[in-house]
Amino acid sequence: MGKIDHVLHYMKEYTFVLRKRGEIDSCIIILKEAEKIAEEYGNLTVLLSMTAKLADYYRIKGALTNSSDYYFKTLAIADSIKPYNPIVACYFGISDLYDIQGELDEAIKYSKIALSYCDSVDEDLVQHCKSASFSNLAYYNNLFEEFEKSISYSKKVIAINLEIKRPTALTLAYDEIGISYFKKNDFEQS
Repeated sequence: MGKIDHVLHYMKEYTFVLRKRGEIDSCIIILKEAEKIAEEYGNLTVLLSMTAKLADYYRIKGALTNSSDYYFKTLAIADSIKPYNPIVACYFGISDLYDIQGELDEAIKYSKIALSYCDSVDEDLVQHCKSASFSNLAYYNNLFEEFEKSISYSKKVIAINLEIKRPTALTLAYDEIGISYFKKNDFEQS
């Protein structure tokens, strides 16, 4: 890693400290400067990292248009170098943006796109990716009152998380199933 890469890495790391302090605007200012440097330097991998974090920070700030722009910019960069982990993260972020805006059809669409890439992420993240995708789809289908679909997705989340031993994700999946049955007025199952 070259000197400029180190500087950019530390700029990004410093934004994590600022975020914990609630200084999102400062995070954005620092990362926009880092983005300029990465663009001038021509390091697409570092640029990808900066644009992805900018998308996240704009989402946290509530600047959804800026966030969306940066998620799609990140996808365009990622498409040229094919790192699948950030691609999946962007699709999850875009899905979340549509959820926040109440556009659930689009949220479902982007969750399914994220799911389609899960087998391409780093091996240790495949099951986590699938679990998160199925969990999102269960949640969205519950909102659409598509309870059987929600229950089916939740059961997939349970199966995955029993295998990889993630109790928190298991609890959330069982909650989602309970909500589905409750909304169906099937109180015995809920």
